[in-house]
Amino acid sequence: MNIPTLEHGAVGRPLNRLGFSLFPVYLPPAALPPIAPGPGSGLVVDELPNATVPTLTLTNPTDRAILLIEGESLVGGAQNRTLNVSVLVPAGATLKIPVTCLEQGRWGARRAFQYGDVMAPRRVRRIKQDAVAQRLATVGAHSFERHADQGAVWHVVKHELQRMGVDSSSGAMADAEAFIDRDPGRRKTVEELVTMGPLPGQCGLVVSHGRRIVAAELFASTDLLRPHWGAIVRSHLLEHPTADGRPSASRALRFLGRFANSPSERKEGLGHGIEHHVRTDRVVGQALVLPNTLIHAGAFSAEGAPRCRTGSVSGPGKSSVHQAEGHRREDEYQSRHDGDAVEVLLDHGGAGGLCADTATEHVRQTAALPAVQEHEEDDAQRRGAEEDRGQDEHGDDRLSVPSADEPVVRHDTGELVRVQRSAAHQQAVDVGLHHHVRGVDRRHRAPVLD
Repeated sequence: MNIPTLEHGAVGRPLNRLGFSLFPVYLPPAALPPIAPGPGSGLVVDELPNATVPTLTLTNPTDRAILLIEGESLVGGAQNRTLNVSVLVPAGATLKIPVTCLEQGRWGARRAFQYGDVMAPRRVRRIKQDAVAQRLATVGAHSFERHADQGAVWHVVKHELQRMGVDSSSGAMADAEAFIDRDPGRRKTVEELVTMGPLPGQCGLVVSHGRRIVAAELFASTDLLRPHWGAIVRSHLLEHPTADGRPSASRALRFLGRFANSPSERKEGLGHGIEHHVRTDRVVGQALVLPNTLIHAGAFSAEGAPRCRTGSVSGPGKSSVHQAEGHRREDEYQSRHDGDAVEVLLDHGGAGGLCADTATEHVRQTAALPAVQEHEEDDAQRRGAEEDRGQDEHGDDRLSVPSADEPVVRHDTGELVRVQRSAAHQQAVDVGLHHHVRGVDRRHRAPVLD
């Protein structure tokens, strides 16, 4: 296990909305030093005296460490930025941190930095982490070497704004919130999920588009997740689902296992902790850990995704042409997005255990069934997931009784998640749920957990 804590992780029943599934992740309690999350912590973010695009300063005037996470948006300054790595800023410290610009068309007219309401979208974070990991594996560990391919990121930002039909005079990713605001149904769903907040004991989430796992966000505790919950949810609802099919807790947990067991480039953190940077054909991500404890991690499926192919990461480079073609292929499915809303009733029976007082939340969920055009990234995802599918078909998703030495987590009546301690991966057993679909033609049945 390269990234600690995840070997003991468990995945619960997902929230299903608009074709997205948000699987709650539970981790064992961690013995943490006092840590304050960035929003509301008192941290001071500023430009350098001689401002440059890829670097900002952080000053922690408090008596406790403050956590800023990779992908967090900092709106203001001379340009909007996002963090390239997660940083645990020591009490009383001032640090220079590597960032990437999310607003190509503005430089100057400074204003105070504020935390954005939306995290950087997953495609932005994926290509940024890919470049940072490649850079660190090639040249070393100094802070300035944690810079991303700015040209590639600007291309992705432009691509995302165009895909959403958002016109931004400065090319600012922050303006993408208009995509949510103009869609009453999407806005209502986002407001519902944000207001709901994380479940008791929840330390993270795995995001699935139908059967396709696309991302995971993990924290040491619910208290560290909660201040970032709204920004994370909004960032994932900035797109349409890229696949359909049946969401699976087994695949969600296997994704976490794949990330945790992948080879990683380890570097001393810019503040407290050690950074793990993962870059394989199947997953890209980073994690910040204290000894034996995960503080924060973000992971993204890399199967079929465009990759950074240049050693130049300080500005527009050769990789931008590759990114343009890769993202064009990746999002061809978006030429069609229609669906029939259906109501799925999930009989939970009683509730008990870790999620006891939240079981009723998952009753009478409304799911959207988008008509999704096949595209190359999804094809690559399915090819890469043949092993997962084979395991599903041969019984991994059937409810079974674990052996005596396997940890068991009960989330509510009828749900049993088994975590196998394995050097290769963890597995969860999908939930057996009694469900009814009323008044819907068989061809349009919503995917539900078996």
